Amino acid sequence: MSDSFENIRFKVGDGATIFVGSDRYAATVVEVSKTGHRVIVQRDSATLVGGNFFGTVQEHEFRRNPDGKKTTFTRRRDGGYREQGCHYNGARFLGAGRDQYRDPHF
Repeated sequence: MSDSFENIRFKVGDGATIFVGSDRYAATVVEVSKTGHRVIVQRDSATLVGGNFFGTVQEHEFRRNPDGKKTTFTRRRDGGYREQGCHYNGARFLGAGRDQYRDPHF
């Protein structure tokens, strides 16, 4: 996963992570606009293989899911990607690399 969410350049087939509050969801980039301003990702399937859902350590195996939900993200002025149609505060945002984590505290 990237340490910075600014100026990431995605390409089709890249792994990505959708951040929603303290949760993270694995996805695959399925479409990128010519300018790179718009990125569409599709949720992957994640199987827990280490740790447990109630702990802070969760290890997953990922598989492409052709039926996974597609979400569009747009690059913002700060260089980060946020879900299309969402305002800056509280928005879902996109990072590089696949990761999955469900916060057990919510």
